[in-house]
Order: sequence, then C-alpha cells, then structure tokens
Amino acid sequence: MLAPGADACSVSAVLGRVLPVCLTIACAPAPRSRDNPSPPPPPAALEPMVTHGLEDASASTRPASPAPPVFALLAEGFEARFTRRAYVAADLQRRSDVVLEEGDSRARLAIDRPDFRVAVWLGYAELREVAVRVAELRQKPSETSASTGAMVAPGAIIERREARGDHVDVVAVDGHLRAFGFMESAALGHVYAPGPLPPATNVPTSLPGSKASSRGWHLAPGATLRVRPGGFRSASFDRDAHPPRYVTQLGTVGWFHEVVYESAVLRVRGFVARQQLLALDPVGFGSAGFGVRAPEPRERLRFDAGSCLYDAPGGDVIGALKRSRTSWVHIEPASRGGWRNLQLAWPALSAWLPRGTPVDPDAGLPDDGKAITIDEDFRCTPPS
Repeated sequence: MLAPGADACSVSAVLGRVLPVCLTIACAPAPRSRDNPSPPPPPAALEPMVTHGLEDASASTRPASPAPPVFALLAEGFEARFTRRAYVAADLQRRSDVVLEEGDSRARLAIDRPDFRVAVWLGYAELREVAVRVAELRQKPSETSASTGAMVAPGAIIERREARGDHVDVVAVDGHLRAFGFMESAALGHVYAPGPLPPATNVPTSLPGSKASSRGWHLAPGATLRVRPGGFRSASFDRDAHPPRYVTQLGTVGWFHEVVYESAVLRVRGFVARQQLLALDPVGFGSAGFGVRAPEPRERLRFDAGSCLYDAPGGDVIGALKRSRTSWVHIEPASRGGWRNLQLAWPALSAWLPRGTPVDPDAGLPDDGKAITIDEDFRCTPPS
C-alpha cells in the first residue's frame, strides 16, 4: 500500500518493481500435488501398420490337416505291398481283392474298381471259401485214394458239399466248369497267397486202344469229363455255359477223347464223349452280364473325382472316388443332413458322401474323366 501523499512517480516506480514479479509467478507452472499428480501428455499418434499380405501368409503357413490314415494303405502300388487275396461272396463277377489286414473273424479288403477305391472290413463268412495251397481232388476221402484228374491252385473257389473226417466233398468252380472230388479240410480257407500249378506232363493215359493226338477243341455246354470212359465223373461244364471252354486233346480211346483243361487255378484231365466236343472255329462269342434289380431311383447326382467316401454320414473316411460319377440315388431323410448313399460294386457294398450336383434326368451318359492318383498323402475333398 502507498503512503498518503505519494506522487505519481513514486507509484510508477513501485509498479515497475512489483509487476514483473507477479507476472513471473502467474506464468510459472503450478506445483504438483503428491496425492493428485497430473496425467502425462497423450502420446503422439502412430501411423497405421501396413498389413498387406499378412492374412494370406498366415493361411499359407498354417499346417494342413493330416491325410486320412486309410490312404497310407490305399496308395498307388498297394497291390504289390500286400500279397494276400480274397473273393467277396456278393461279387457276382468273382474278382479277387487285395487283403490289407486279417483278424480272428474278419479281414480288411481293398475294393479297387475303375471309379473308386475303398477299404472295408468283412467277416470271413462274407468271403468265398478257396484253396489255400495246391491240392489234388481225390475220388474218396483219403490221401491214398486215386486222383480225379483235377488239381487246384491257391485261389480256386471251392464249394463245400459234405465233410468226411478231415476231408471235404467239394466242387471246385472255375466259371461254368466244375470239378468234383475230395480234398483235405486244411487246404481250405478264405484268404490266400496266389501261386501257380505245377507243370503238367500231358502224356496220354495208357489204355487199350488209346492213340496219341493233339488238337484243340471246345467243350460243348453240358459236357462231362470222366477219369476213364464210363468211370468217375471228374468235371462237368454247365448246360447254359457261354462261351465254351477250350481244351487240348491228348489222345483217343474209341468214341472218347482224352483232354486237358487248364486255367490259372484249375487243371482237369479226363475223357469226354466225342459228341460233347466242338471244333475250334474262329468264331466270336459275346458275354452275358449279371445284374441285381435295384430299388427305383429318386435323384440323379454327379459326384466329383476325389470326393471322400465315408462308412456313415459324418463318419470315418474309407476311400475316395477315383473318377467323377453320375448315379441315381435315393433322397435320404433330412435327419441325415444332406448325405447320400452310393452303391459301389455290389448291393451290399456302398458308401456315404455329401449330396452331389443335380444332373438332368434326361441327359445322356456323362464323361467321367480321367482317374486321379491316390497316394499316401492324398487328401480327398471333405464335405463343404
């Protein structure tokens, strides 16, 4: 405060000293309280990070799902890795299939056809009984009994008729030719390793009036082979057989010809009446197929090559389609989530896969394209 009577100059002098101090105090930063510190200034804004290609790189480096283990068994060349074979009883074409595994009551087979390949477990009762080693058929249930002139190799299809001790009365089947006799029970089984027949001598049987000769003939439908003229029936050719079976003539005894028939799994030697032989002429023969009447189809769909085949809707992968396939299938209930059951080789062999692409019912036969290769790293197309 100024004293009374102070002049203007004195006032100006005082203000000149006081005002700078006040300004300095007013502009100085306020002291921070320990209990209430002031927040730090916000950080400077950063430029956005460039992420071009990161998503794609992540997807490309993500490990792929492992291939279904079944393809380690079904990879190309599997026929050479597995030497055992079996016939499925339901397969009317009687094709031998590769055996992948064998258990006490069932075996796992690779069913390989032009448009698919699957691995399936089948009980031994679902397989045909076969010879598992080379065996001669005999006229009586004894190893010392005379031969019928028939010999089977491993893989010959055998039909049982009656058991006699450790022997079985059997029919060995090779297409429409059937050989009869007894063989040891131990020589029968359901899984076999292929093997050849021993070499044949083809020396004519020495009988009164026999003459050696060599000529090719066909067995006529209904022909019967016997151990000797009028003797034990060793084989017969079905009456409705087509085409005829080729045989080689070894000799003649009066009205009968001694002949031998041989395939990869069956050799039969015997006598046949002359009227049951057909001259070997250069004629062509057709072939008759077998079919099973299927239920009326409901929907025509195309399934792409590489599609996974499953043992049940959403189940385990058992194989894949090697070629695209257009088939009539039934429309399944909605509870099966759009899955379809596709018949593969015979009525009892089928697989599940997601519904394919609808095809015009009136369209012609499609081109199923080239078969794909299946290796151990093969990944079939999963359901979408």
